[in-house]
Amino acid sequence: MSRLLKHYGSCKTAFLCCDIQEKLAGRVVNFDNCVFVANRFAALHTALGTAHSVYVVTEQYPKGVGPTSAEIRLPPDAHVFSKTQSPMLLPEVMALVDLPEVEQFVLWGLETHVCVLQTAAALLDMKKKVAIAVDGCGSRSQGDHCTAIQLMQSWSGDGCYVSTSESILMQLLKDASDPVFKTVAPLMKQTHPIRI
Repeated sequence: MSRLLKHYGSCKTAFLCCDIQEKLAGRVVNFDNCVFVANRFAALHTALGTAHSVYVVTEQYPKGVGPTSAEIRLPPDAHVFSKTQSPMLLPEVMALVDLPEVEQFVLWGLETHVCVLQTAAALLDMKKKVAIAVDGCGSRSQGDHCTAIQLMQSWSGDGCYVSTSESILMQLLKDASDPVFKTVAPLMKQTHPIRI
């Protein structure tokens, strides 16, 4: 198994935005960066198109936790699902991503130590490659967040890669001469709201 993600043209990539919801703003460490990363990958998905990627969003118990943050500019073709379980892998999500052409997953969101961690573990059990965008993850407790990141880093032999959104973006594009690169290059000039 490659140590990096494949070029976007080699297989389909699933972007998984996990539970970045209104009522968690102000409670979760790194919330603003989670929104920033969600927008970065939304723009990348739009540039790649549905032939190369799928963008999936979940909301944990939206009646209590609220909808997805209004600051996230979801792609028009984003698939949004409500859930009560911790992992994102609802039957409706599986119908979109459990396909031979979807070989790799980019995952970020809230909370790192619960829903993100359990989603990553479930994908690895399916023998999928998972890249965790660490700058787009957060928990109410920094200790919970850091412990979960350390645990996921230990899963590298199983196909879990912890990296930053910019590094993941560059792994998918690989070459500055790619026309998609020119479209998304401005994304890399933007700075995170909270310094990483």
